[in-house]
Amino acid sequence: MGIIALVAVDLYSFQSLALLGWVFQRYKYACREYLTMCVRAYRFRAYSSKTTARVLETQLEAACKLYNTLLHAEQKEYEENKRTMNKTELRELALDLRKRNKEFQALHSHVTQQVADRFY
Repeated sequence: MGIIALVAVDLYSFQSLALLGWVFQRYKYACREYLTMCVRAYRFRAYSSKTTARVLETQLEAACKLYNTLLHAEQKEYEENKRTMNKTELRELALDLRKRNKEFQALHSHVTQQVADRFY
């Protein structure tokens, strides 16, 4: 059965080819159950401690300030040079701001780059 499912999935991806049309029609309905996947989802409420909530709030504030700093730098760059910064320049600026400013060091470097990417 595992081989038939593998063949059915392989043929399902090539269903538009005329040569495999008759084979696909033959296995299409026989292997339909192998082509679908059941997903079960659970929702949990996360209760954080006061310390964790304080750390998350501090990181959120730092990310917001970094975003606003990038916005100000972008506006200043446009006023002076009439050009916008590209994604790489924004990432480099965000990482440079993180190195210089102690407040932004609360953020991990990947988070800093994600803030720059979302700004872009």
